[in-house]
Amino acid sequence: MRENTRASSKIGSFCKTLFLFCVKYIGILFGMGVLGLLFMILAYALPVNETIKESSLSHAAQMGWAPLVNNRYTQYESYFCTYEPGILDDTTDKIILNNVFDESKGTLLERAVSVQNYGRYWHGYISILRPLFFFVDYWDFLLINSFLQLFLMGVTGYGVLKVTANKKYALAFFCSCIFLTPSATAASLQYTPVFYISMLGSLVCLLKTEYILQKNRRYYLFLFLGIATCYFDFLTYPLLSYAFPFCWLITAAGSRLDRKAQLKLLFGSGLSFLFGYGGFFVMKWVIHAVTLGGNIFQDGLSRVFLYINDLEDSYKMLHQHYTRIDTLYNNFRHYLFPVFIIILSVWMGIFVYRFMRGNLKFQAESTIFAAVTLMGPAWYYIVNTHTAAHHLFTYRIYDASLLGFMLFVCSVTGEKNPTGHKRASYLKRSLVLGLCLILGYFASKLAKEDLMSISAGENTELLLSEGDALEVEFTPSIEAIKSFSFCYHTRDSLSGEIILEVYDGDALKAEYTVPIETFQNSVNNMLLTDWRLTPGRQYRLKVSVRDNESGIYILMTPEGIRPQPEYGQSYLNQEPLGDVEPLSFIRYRGHVQTRLVKLFLSFCAGTFLLMWFRIFCSEGSQLAFSVLRNRNRKNAS
Repeated sequence: MRENTRASSKIGSFCKTLFLFCVKYIGILFGMGVLGLLFMILAYALPVNETIKESSLSHAAQMGWAPLVNNRYTQYESYFCTYEPGILDDTTDKIILNNVFDESKGTLLERAVSVQNYGRYWHGYISILRPLFFFVDYWDFLLINSFLQLFLMGVTGYGVLKVTANKKYALAFFCSCIFLTPSATAASLQYTPVFYISMLGSLVCLLKTEYILQKNRRYYLFLFLGIATCYFDFLTYPLLSYAFPFCWLITAAGSRLDRKAQLKLLFGSGLSFLFGYGGFFVMKWVIHAVTLGGNIFQDGLSRVFLYINDLEDSYKMLHQHYTRIDTLYNNFRHYLFPVFIIILSVWMGIFVYRFMRGNLKFQAESTIFAAVTLMGPAWYYIVNTHTAAHHLFTYRIYDASLLGFMLFVCSVTGEKNPTGHKRASYLKRSLVLGLCLILGYFASKLAKEDLMSISAGENTELLLSEGDALEVEFTPSIEAIKSFSFCYHTRDSLSGEIILEVYDGDALKAEYTVPIETFQNSVNNMLLTDWRLTPGRQYRLKVSVRDNESGIYILMTPEGIRPQPEYGQSYLNQEPLGDVEPLSFIRYRGHVQTRLVKLFLSFCAGTFLLMWFRIFCSEGSQLAFSVLRNRNRKNAS
């Protein structure tokens, strides 16, 4: 009876505490909303320096479409298809600049609340950039930004070294900075806010650890981090605003937090950050609805539900994403460059080597750091559509997981175990490692890439009338074809249909019917396909026109030019056409990575499995010991 009373008292106390926190949090959200709106109003009250406005917009226009800071760019690199680590989102930068230099009519309140582009966001960057851009232009700001970010990385890294007195942790910090591609974050307005929030939040956690851990300040800290991220950011890589400060707070706290306190901090800080981040979005929508009216809630909520659903078919050909597994891999592809592969391989190699030697010593925070490694994949899995379509900057969310892994390695490779490498134990560990690597190999098979085969440039026109049939020998190089198109353009009439058929001998494998009017303003309209063909086997593609007397033009290569090896002889009404082939676009999907990349992916997946196997063994043994100890205490009493 007494135990039930105590349990009821604990539940009641917890509910009361939770209620008080919610009331305080809502009050803080309201107060910060008023303050944030005031800053926006004051910013729009300032005049615009027309000279700086002209030079800034001119410089932004000269940057081109999706430029790279390392200039490894060609006009054929599709905007959403590049995986270069230095890619910039200049389109969003131009939106930011237009909002900063806005001189539209209306009251200051209306301009501060509405903001012409993406009304569901706060656009808090205006409160800083508009006053700043009265004195410096876009190019000057990027130069200053690069110096400030470099300085802040150095100061934070020094803080890590001073607090931990361990070079491994400082090395983990600077490696996490490399994974951010700082050359790109410094050259972009859009990438900047989360960088500063992450670094400044980390610096506060490192230098004011004792103060933050008192009372409930730790939870208020992450509430304000969530609010700041929502206020300034354009949904780039917001998870880092939480993960970086959290990891360094756990690191700096050390033995001051036991396992129970660390777990409480993990869940409590995460909920506080989400409350601040999501709640401040709602606060923006409330302010918009009260001051301007309109159904901004519908716009905001529709985007939320869109982001957690699958990508629409109309975008799949452009963005190359089809499942949540594809989203996980396509964001990770940005780290498949030599410098990133080397850094990650070294950290994974250290962990595997110490595991094989039996020299792993688990600390209370080791499991917490391992839990952080799951945050990146969880974000990609939940916010699937947004991270699928915008992987060119959302790939940095993985840096939260990478930092968690590196800090995990630092925590378990402290003290050495001199008795760890006995022969029998070595054999068991070899078997475990081998099993994890085998499973990692099969897991890596889920990583599929797109390979595009494109024919473009000079061409001749082939008239295809109703009753004609163009047939082309076709030999695919990869099993799965995800999209396909021939190049056509219309003549006098837009009525009727184009019929595309795929034959294996005399057997019809696939058939597609496309209205001719689809090609009224274009010569290339891709079909989303799901062809499963045998590589190296010859098939026959047949194109014909139905219900259109004037016919269409099919674009063919000039005589003797055969850029796509998939095509053999072409026939018109069973008569050979000569040494030509149709202009087309083919997107394959499969395991097209190099052997080095395949090996690296297998090693990554295997090491991840090994980490969690070792954690389960450690946590399981501690749980068993705790149960046994409690049982002995009960027996003794």
